Amino acid sequence: MKQYNLDYLKEMSGGDAAFMDEMIGYFLENSPSVITRLDQCLQSGDWEGFRFAIHKFAPNLAIVGLNSLAEMASRLEQLSGVSGDHGLIPATYDGFRERLSSALDEMNLDFSHLLKPKS
Repeated sequence: MKQYNLDYLKEMSGGDAAFMDEMIGYFLENSPSVITRLDQCLQSGDWEGFRFAIHKFAPNLAIVGLNSLAEMASRLEQLSGVSGDHGLIPATYDGFRERLSSALDEMNLDFSHLLKPKS
């Protein structure tokens, strides 16, 4: 069973394969930089930056059907808020990052034809 589910993306795109490919390609190309940003914010304790980055990323997770990760992202956003419990973020983020990496590996294999060659 796949970790992702493209039903929402299919519905949203009206079945437009080119649009779906564009969205999936965008997600796969941009996710590593989001992870890097989240890692940096976590290491430096930049909770506002962390909250902003995870907030922007959560809808992308939902679009490609990584709904449980979108829920985890929402939880991380709450924890990183002004009145959040920052002490819970590292462990929660570790689980999120591990599951996201696994999903990205799977999607990169399934959609390798959408990835631009690295120069």
